[in-house]
Amino acid sequence: MIQIKRKSLTKYAIQHFEGVEKNVRRNLKNKSGKGVSFINENLEKIITGEPQELDEIIKKLSRLQIDGVKNIFNYEGFRTWKNYNAYNLAENLAFNVCPYCNRQYTFTLNNSDGKTRPEFDHFYSQNKYPYLALSFYNLIPSCHICNSNLKGSEEFSLKNNIHPYIEGYENDPKFSIKLNAESGIDIFYGLENSFDLVLKFNNSNPEKRSRVENNIKVFQLENLYNMHKDYIKEIIQKSISYDDNYVESIFYQFEGTLFKSVGEIQQMILSNYIQVDDFDKRVLSKLTRDISEELGII
Repeated sequence: MIQIKRKSLTKYAIQHFEGVEKNVRRNLKNKSGKGVSFINENLEKIITGEPQELDEIIKKLSRLQIDGVKNIFNYEGFRTWKNYNAYNLAENLAFNVCPYCNRQYTFTLNNSDGKTRPEFDHFYSQNKYPYLALSFYNLIPSCHICNSNLKGSEEFSLKNNIHPYIEGYENDPKFSIKLNAESGIDIFYGLENSFDLVLKFNNSNPEKRSRVENNIKVFQLENLYNMHKDYIKEIIQKSISYDDNYVESIFYQFEGTLFKSVGEIQQMILSNYIQVDDFDKRVLSKLTRDISEELGII
């Protein structure tokens, strides 16, 4: 749903390669064959290659027999290596919400008192493509629900799915309120049985729309977001309580002190971010922006 955008992605990819190279090359020792030779010669590209490059690597390595490849690219070990591990990668990315759903936080905490971090989904299945188990652009920081409960071993590809390092679908489709039959004045009060939440497409080209729909289905986005109707109820209440005149009066009173723009007041009212570039900072931010636009708050 949300593209992973970081100015330093190339730098982090190189740091990631430097962090895992020693362990991988040690695991390659005493192994031989065309596949091992290919890995030795192309290890940096395997680890730092962008998603389209990983597609090419899959085509080449799928034709070569490599014994013990899972032990060569030891993802289980990567979780706990001393000098560089999954926590360091998560800290570098600092992507604080799950890009697949925008519903769960994925903060990283790593100190002597406790640890937590996002899970790393392997966009290309770790079981089917074990030689990509440590590839930077194959490790998607995500929540447990999306990674383990929903996607699991589902086969993803650039042809059929949205890859968060390449693109998101922040602007199309958008969340929309669909009134149920005989809703009447119930929607005015935000009663949860008066509406459903749907993802409505506008101008997506057919090829991208198909990939987006596949992601929506795998991650059960419409079903899960319909469990947030209480949140929508609050946005409906705010759309009625805070009209343009009220917002302008706040801006006039506090311009240059508390608020620099009307957008900051809207963000305060909604208790969430409303700019696409900020969607990775707080959960439900896309939902907030979409519904607030539909109701005329922003």
